Amino acid sequence: MAKAQKNSSPEDTPSKPPLPTKVKSTGNIRDIMQDMFDPDFWRKKAPNFNIEGEIEDYAFPLSNEEKAEHQERVLIEGYTHLHEPGFKVPLPEMAALFTQMVEQGLPPVFSFVYDEFWLLSKQLHNLIDGVLDTEYAMLPDFWAWHIEPGKAGFTPHRDKGPDSLFPDRTPKSVTVWLPLTETHPLNGCMYILPADRDPSYGLDSGFNGKLVDIRALPGNPGDAFMWTQHAMHWGCHAADKHKLPPRMSVAFEYQRTDVPAFNNPLLEPGIVPPFEIRLALIAKQIMQYKHLYNAPPELINAAQTILSKLVPPHEQEQQNTYGTE
Repeated sequence: MAKAQKNSSPEDTPSKPPLPTKVKSTGNIRDIMQDMFDPDFWRKKAPNFNIEGEIEDYAFPLSNEEKAEHQERVLIEGYTHLHEPGFKVPLPEMAALFTQMVEQGLPPVFSFVYDEFWLLSKQLHNLIDGVLDTEYAMLPDFWAWHIEPGKAGFTPHRDKGPDSLFPDRTPKSVTVWLPLTETHPLNGCMYILPADRDPSYGLDSGFNGKLVDIRALPGNPGDAFMWTQHAMHWGCHAADKHKLPPRMSVAFEYQRTDVPAFNNPLLEPGIVPPFEIRLALIAKQIMQYKHLYNAPPELINAAQTILSKLVPPHEQEQQNTYGTE
């Protein structure tokens, strides 16, 4: 994910970078500002989804051999790809919810008010644990995309600087990117410059690779992609016309707990936060990624209102005490 070389989220196009996809501005956010603090408002909006419901203790299984394979690939190429590892969430309905959000003038990151999106992170445990191979935490950095024809996500970037790697290139932190729909070059799939073909990997933030070494990462709903946070990656510019669904995806970030926090508040692994904390974290995402998606003023105002109501001023400055319960 991308944040002016600090913390971020995934995407965009090599040659002529298009403008970031602008969240549609319909005035809807202003209309619902008072309602959005009420969980029942969101329950009525999507009655098939849950808020603070019963949580199944489940993570898709990986053998020790599979964990070692993914860890080795991340160490060598800077990324790995799991083909439909076995998420237990309603992926088609989650994609449909993204479409509903966008049609109503809301960025799809508001889908994180629902349990199902946090369960994606919870169910990644064996992958995160296998690659980082130590205690870890979830960073307060996540995002959601709905890329329409002719649009693109974030431009080529590295989620963090070279200090996100140890000297032997072992990652201190990773990003996991999850498609909810089929992803293909035509609808804006991810691209990456593999670490072993990247002269700048672990050294600086520039792009010094060869175009022939760039690798497309098409995927299916329910796949999981992981990369280190110094891997150069982006989502390509979708074709102006194609017959695929819009590319819809989410991303999460994680870090080892034996290194200083890259962002605060660090969240307990597998956490499904209480409703108000989810809402505050969503507002945090809107603010920290606003420069990457051309955020309209009313969305910025909404995020600021949420934070001012739910997060005390001294905690907003420290950004480290309103995390998990």
